[in-house]
Amino acid sequence: MHELLIAEKAKAAEAIARALFPDARRSTYYGIRFFISASAIIVPLSGHIADYDVRVSGWNRIDPRDIVTNSRLLVKRYDTRYERFFLWLARTYQPISRIVIATDADEEGENIGTEALELLQRCGVDAPVVRMWMHSLQPEEIRRAYHELRDLQWSVAASVEARRIIDAIVGFSGTRELTLTLRPYLPALGTQVLSIGRVQTPTLSLLVERERKIRAFTPKPFWKVVIEAGPLKIERGPFSSEADAQKLQQLLAAHRVLHVVGVEQRHEARSPLPPLHTTRALQLINQFIGIPAQRALSILERLYLNGLITYPRTSTDRYGRYKIDHRSCVSAAARTLGAKPPTRLQLSVNGSVDAGDHPPITPLKQVSFNTLPRAQRAIYEFICRHYLALFYPPAQLLRVTLQLQARDLSLRVTGYRIRNPGFLTVYKYIRIVELPTVKRGDTLTISQVSVVRSETKPPPALTESKLLKQMEELKLGTKSTRPEMIEVNLERGYAVRTGRSLRATDLGMAVISLLEKAAPGLVNPRAFNREVREMMDAIASGKLRLDEALRAFRTRYLSVFDQLRAHRTLLIQEVQKLLKQRTITQCPSCGGSMVLATGSRGGRYLLCLNCQIRLPVPRKGDISPAGYCPRCFLPLFVVREKTRTYKYCPSCGPSRYAS
Repeated sequence: MHELLIAEKAKAAEAIARALFPDARRSTYYGIRFFISASAIIVPLSGHIADYDVRVSGWNRIDPRDIVTNSRLLVKRYDTRYERFFLWLARTYQPISRIVIATDADEEGENIGTEALELLQRCGVDAPVVRMWMHSLQPEEIRRAYHELRDLQWSVAASVEARRIIDAIVGFSGTRELTLTLRPYLPALGTQVLSIGRVQTPTLSLLVERERKIRAFTPKPFWKVVIEAGPLKIERGPFSSEADAQKLQQLLAAHRVLHVVGVEQRHEARSPLPPLHTTRALQLINQFIGIPAQRALSILERLYLNGLITYPRTSTDRYGRYKIDHRSCVSAAARTLGAKPPTRLQLSVNGSVDAGDHPPITPLKQVSFNTLPRAQRAIYEFICRHYLALFYPPAQLLRVTLQLQARDLSLRVTGYRIRNPGFLTVYKYIRIVELPTVKRGDTLTISQVSVVRSETKPPPALTESKLLKQMEELKLGTKSTRPEMIEVNLERGYAVRTGRSLRATDLGMAVISLLEKAAPGLVNPRAFNREVREMMDAIASGKLRLDEALRAFRTRYLSVFDQLRAHRTLLIQEVQKLLKQRTITQCPSCGGSMVLATGSRGGRYLLCLNCQIRLPVPRKGDISPAGYCPRCFLPLFVVREKTRTYKYCPSCGPSRYAS
């Protein structure tokens, strides 16, 4: 008789097999690679093995509103590979003594484990169920978890199931409603689908809000005076007029020297940042290294599966209850970095949140950076430096204020000097530019005074790090799904990534503008999502049943959906108004506005917003009107490509009068 262990990923299954069952051998059936020993079968999943879909195929065959009101239209479809594999398992290895759920130790893993159990029961495998909760894939940690088995948290799994069903209802119904309503205009918007998501859309609204401020900003000129005196470079300003700046310039140029008449010093201590939970790690990795959050999370999971770090999906940033061998971890991190270990094995700073799930993200092994790919190396180095810095003392700084005098003119300059670098010795991501050393009584010769013109700058675009922080504060998504929602908006063409910044596109701004008028409940990042979050917490704590929560949600969401439907005419009018701003020419048939549109295969054409007539145009080049074709009297266009410019008629093709 065998026991059945369910892991979430192949590397986790392999680590479990090696740690617990030395006689386990690898085998394959129906494309599923698993491990089998004399007493156990270890099966890896590939994340979720089930997803929700609409029972009826074809968007035009059902009313999107029915997806909200009729629960039978939403169906859970299982991966057929695992269905065949579990049927074979039931035929070959029954009876199973017990089922050990060893999926990732978080709420998502709890839900994935229940998916596997549902499918196993459908296939005829029924046995007692226990849960294996691991903080890392170190052999000793796997063995500890195996000997300290716990019960599966069914209510936590149900809360995740509620979120998945709710997101499917909103996504399927809202996306279909908006897309079908505006389908004739989608090519002109440069898309085939306008998607809506419970978390995706409010996340986009944060980017749109910032983009509007950037685009509405009007720069204003200002002037500043730059003074180079001895080792100091001093800026004064801003001045609203150049004349005021020039007065100061002339005054300083006449004096030629600055006297140091006072030096004020104040001691400050700067502590290391707290230990890493998932969101903080993703924010800092993006801020310091520039790796996008979704990719960073994937790399963290890879480091975990390779046994280099503890489980990366954690809400805890406080060390305390967890059995972490800090001596071993500090030694491994120091040897990895080639750094001097801290003199005392005592945390100089700790976090404030103990969510009871996992310890903060912690390095576990010494590794040669040459063995890791570039991105993994950068992230593992960051984790080692961040962890090691926790055991170094705070950096001791002097905040220095210099008082400078030139006859009746006084200047103040403030900066820092480092007395003791403390944790900054290993934490290279924070750099402090030190103020040059000068003392009271020094005389500084002014070598240059210049007036520099500049302009006020718009608010900066949101970095991914800042967006993740806003999402966390608004409780948009979970620590695991936030990076995914950002990527969805990028894939839909609603946003673009420029360096480390994210900017809403014209399409993204159009979607939010339309929804703000038609269904603001889908855009507001606070009210609607807060209700769902509270509902999920109530399910997880056992205060609310899954079926009750879904009934309440359908009723609540139906009012939002009906609001969207009631504004169909408004949506069409608004998108027409938006597209008319992009008019290239008038329709030869009805005189309506024609705009540039893109087909599903990349071809371009001019689309009439009134009668929907289409005129083909070249795939490449900027298009502008050039009168009418002398042969067929259709609109004539000038097409400007990188290497040539020519005239084009939708009927006659490229004109022989090319220029």
